[in-house]
Amino acid sequence: MYQPIGHRVLIKADKVDKVTKGGIQLVQETIERRETATNTGTLVAIDEKYAWDMYDEPLAKVGDRVLFVVYAGVIIPSFDPENPEDVYRIMNDEDVLMREPQTIKNEA
Repeated sequence: MYQPIGHRVLIKADKVDKVTKGGIQLVQETIERRETATNTGTLVAIDEKYAWDMYDEPLAKVGDRVLFVVYAGVIIPSFDPENPEDVYRIMNDEDVLMREPQTIKNEA
């Protein structure tokens, strides 16, 4: 697995639907456009410097569901042979906007 460096995080982006609710198969160009515009996912890896220079503890941890800036980061194809359709993004830690409420509730 890739390990981010220099205030970056690795996020497994949520999968996009390839078929509409009405059953219409989307063309590859539309699927790619939706993958690029995805802004939610699961935090997979963080750099050891993640937010430590501004805060006493990280704002999010590996496994958290997060919301990030649309079109942020670089899209990386799956490196997992068992899940070749997974899409990852590496981005600056400041592009992560917030954790999803379910993640916060589970800590309480």
